[in-house]
Amino acid sequence: MWTAGDVGEVRASDDDATAVRGLRARPVSEREVAIAVVLRSAQWELDEAAFKAGSGRLTRTDCAALMHELGALSTAIKRYADSAFAGSCADETS
Repeated sequence: MWTAGDVGEVRASDDDATAVRGLRARPVSEREVAIAVVLRSAQWELDEAAFKAGSGRLTRTDCAALMHELGALSTAIKRYADSAFAGSCADETS
């Protein structure tokens, strides 16, 4: 399971950090690595839920846990966006 808490509190392993940093040409901050790890972890959790649902094994408990995790993911994304773009007047509209 992943913990989305405050994005700054999410710690990536060295392997995760190396993999994410390898995707970009410019230096990547710890905050960027942390949100990438949270997003990939959420993707894994959603894949697991989809597999269980497709085989008729998704339980009420699974659904409750997934709803909680998605709420935490939403909070992590908001905190990342608020901190990453603080003071920026430019929004991407294109």
